[in-house]
Amino acid sequence: LFIPRGFVYMSENELSNTSCHIHISTNQHHTWADFLAVLLPKAVDMAVEDAEFRKTLPQGWTSYMGFQHAALPDQRISP
Repeated sequence: LFIPRGFVYMSENELSNTSCHIHISTNQHHTWADFLAVLLPKAVDMAVEDAEFRKTLPQGWTSYMGFQHAALPDQRISP
């Protein structure tokens, strides 16, 4: 019987019988967190080898990059 994670269930049996339930999980290391924990360090290592990613960030990048600025107009400083 397959019961997805997070699914609430309750088993029932006859009052005169004893029941034993064993839960076995085969999906312990197949989560997004596990995937990203492996992927991100490798991606950073690859980026460090590329000269383009070793350049300094543009001046004032914290004032226009990131999700908090998504609704604002682009305020980059022109070279």
